[in-house]
Amino acid sequence: MKKTSVFVLLLFVLMTIAAFASDDDGDDKECRVGESANVGGLSVRVESVTPYKEKNSVMAERLKGQYKGVPMNYYAVEIFILNGSRNSFEFSPYQFSLADTNGDEHQWCISTREPKLEGKVLNPGMAAKGFLVFGIPQTSAPEKVVFDPAYLYDGMVYFYTGSIGQ
Repeated sequence: MKKTSVFVLLLFVLMTIAAFASDDDGDDKECRVGESANVGGLSVRVESVTPYKEKNSVMAERLKGQYKGVPMNYYAVEIFILNGSRNSFEFSPYQFSLADTNGDEHQWCISTREPKLEGKVLNPGMAAKGFLVFGIPQTSAPEKVVFDPAYLYDGMVYFYTGSIGQ
């Protein structure tokens, strides 16, 4: 093989490695509530994070008081997802959590807030919108909604309720 061919081949390999190294897959994305994050053709937006009071008396009694000895406050998180890709995407409410100012992440809990965001398959062009309700200790406040896009993207997406990175 000629020196020029080896040089061109080596240059091509190095450029390919550099292209993959600079790819932002795996980097965490940070947004504010109300902004959209695009991952793998999926547009995800946390519309709002608001205090929540259960209206159904049976459910209110179930959520009332303490969880494992800790007094709780509840927050309704409104989420919008649009599949702008050419592939179907299956999502679950368990891909979302609410991180509090104590640094703890909480999974959604049962509520009657409609419309509920339920897991399903989103075909190309389909959207889903609904609420998840999270309980966090009264000694903290909601800091960010965390979205794990699973196989679409290696990083996490954070939707801050205040300034990004606080």
